[in-house]
Amino acid sequence: MPVQCEQCSNRVLPNSSTVIYRCDKEFASPLFLPTLLRSNDLPSSSDILSLKARQAEVRASLAELDVAIAKLEAERTRIQEISSQYDTVLSPTRRVPLEILTDIFIYAVESNPSFYNTFDLATEPWSLSHVCRTWRVAALNFCPRIWNSMSIHTPMLGEMVKRDYSSMLSTALDRANHKSEGYVFHLSVSESTEADEAVANGVLDLLLQRSRSWEDARLSIPLTMLPMLSAATGKLDTLTCCHIYLADIWPQARDMEIDFLSAAPNLKEVVLKGFGEGPLLRLQTSQLMEFADDRQVGRQDIQDNFLSIIQNAPNLVIFGTNYRKEGVILPVQPRIIHPRIHRFTACEDALLQSVEFPGLRSFELAPSPGTFTSPRDSLSGLHTLIANSHCSLQHLKITNTFLDEFVVPILEMTPRLKQLQFSLGFWVQGNDSVIKDIVLRMGQSTPNKQGLPLFSFLPTLSFLGVTISDMMNEEIDFVDDDFVAMIKARRDLSPKRVRLSKVALKAVTPSAKFKKLSDEGIRVLKDCKAKGVDIDIKAAAASGQGDKYICYV
Repeated sequence: MPVQCEQCSNRVLPNSSTVIYRCDKEFASPLFLPTLLRSNDLPSSSDILSLKARQAEVRASLAELDVAIAKLEAERTRIQEISSQYDTVLSPTRRVPLEILTDIFIYAVESNPSFYNTFDLATEPWSLSHVCRTWRVAALNFCPRIWNSMSIHTPMLGEMVKRDYSSMLSTALDRANHKSEGYVFHLSVSESTEADEAVANGVLDLLLQRSRSWEDARLSIPLTMLPMLSAATGKLDTLTCCHIYLADIWPQARDMEIDFLSAAPNLKEVVLKGFGEGPLLRLQTSQLMEFADDRQVGRQDIQDNFLSIIQNAPNLVIFGTNYRKEGVILPVQPRIIHPRIHRFTACEDALLQSVEFPGLRSFELAPSPGTFTSPRDSLSGLHTLIANSHCSLQHLKITNTFLDEFVVPILEMTPRLKQLQFSLGFWVQGNDSVIKDIVLRMGQSTPNKQGLPLFSFLPTLSFLGVTISDMMNEEIDFVDDDFVAMIKARRDLSPKRVRLSKVALKAVTPSAKFKKLSDEGIRVLKDCKAKGVDIDIKAAAASGQGDKYICYV
């Protein structure tokens, strides 16, 4: 039976002394203490001696109590550790079925949007396999999917550690190797000359040995490694997606052709970046659905290559290229007709005049990233494309292009347009005049048979966006009373189903101001915003820090 304290009847710990501290200890106070506490009188010399003696007794009891508390806390810690051991052994997580544990592992890995670092043992799935035997069995034998999305970054010399990178990659590949799915990986090889070429080449060679299991391959490699991919030719039966980014700056390989993708029967998506004036890739296009190539300047045969892809890819729905012709390239006749392409990005007028896309719904006129402007005749080419295609364009974005007399006719041919965006790196007076003309036309209405206003220019437009990122000492004049009146009219008079619902204007101006936007105009715009129009109008000074925008609405 447990022993009880004689003073407080509490149980005494079985492994401790019988009484750790005598509870409810009485302390006799001097009779004069309450009187002194109720006044500011000083105690007499004899009273001081008595008070100090009683104080020493109380402090001794406090010290004794502190010792007892320390003993109790130590005892509690010891017992808590024992209890934790039982909790660990009896934890429900030890009885989770492997099927449930597998689902948890898959969710833990796949909820991370990025691929896991193959050479970092602290990341999942490596860390999951190091917890205990049960977790290791689950991670290695029951859910190979968690090993499948690999980010393979070859280290630079300054980052090298004593580690067998090829062995680690081989282990990850072995654990991910299963029949239901192929490998999904992102290989990134540093463009620096300090990169360990032996490690990089060894890693790529190891991947190439498993190329029959590739499903989604994303390669960021220097141009010198590109020919190595020929080892995968004829061994890419499961490959559906391939992205290649050449890490070199301005790669030069005009005469090079790479054909390792020419025998990939299930290839659906190809994205090429950083190829500059570099090599051509020959593709198997029977299943191709998406293609993009952001090279800036095209070699003489680049247009023929792109047109061949369009012509020989019956399932193609997305096609994007930003190249500009070098020398004279003429449109082809007869034009190539592709009924399934619905999203198209281009800027070269010869290409735009060589195709017809009746199903086109989204188009972006854009040069390659890093190029200042689109070719001079790009808008003319776009006008020809839309006229020939007889398409119902719904989304149009014009990027880094000097606006000219073709813009309004293009918009007149796209009455079902829902989104119109301009993203302009240089702002000149001609751009302002064109957008002002668009604003004026959007604000004009005529009464229909019922006497209700009818907007005939861009009648279904719901989003208008303008981004101006650089100035040439030109003010933005189209943001004026007519601009405000157009937004208000479209808000108040349009049927709700085709009402302008969003206006976004972000600009760098000489003074961080829209000089023709009055206080009354700002008030009207804020009122429209309160009524449901998503309006975001902001400006930054061209001479200051461009990221410090002043929000007007």
